[in-house]
Amino acid sequence: VEMHFRIVGTSIDGTATWDFEASEAEDLLIISGSEGSVRVPAAMNGRELVWPDGVESYDPPDPVQLPLVTKVVDAILDGSECPSTASSSTRTSRAIDAALGHYYGGRSDAFWARPETW
Repeated sequence: VEMHFRIVGTSIDGTATWDFEASEAEDLLIISGSEGSVRVPAAMNGRELVWPDGVESYDPPDPVQLPLVTKVVDAILDGSECPSTASSSTRTSRAIDAALGHYYGGRSDAFWARPETW
């Protein structure tokens, strides 16, 4: 599955590719730019910043979801601002549905119950 997009309000174009039938079991997010790239392997388990003159590696927080979970709990407990909202999750869900709709033969139904159509 391949998705092409443009970041709103910019001239930045992007391409995202997923291979659901890859011969190797690997999750890897690569964001490339003119000055280097960011590689985020295996479900957010670490990250690498790749520059023309070297690589910087970072370990993820333990657990990797902790920063967002902390902000959500803080928002519930004390009313502070939460970066994850119903609007942002709906926007994300629509983008995922649009990108994967053709692969799954639509996502407006119980597509997971009909794997023979993938």
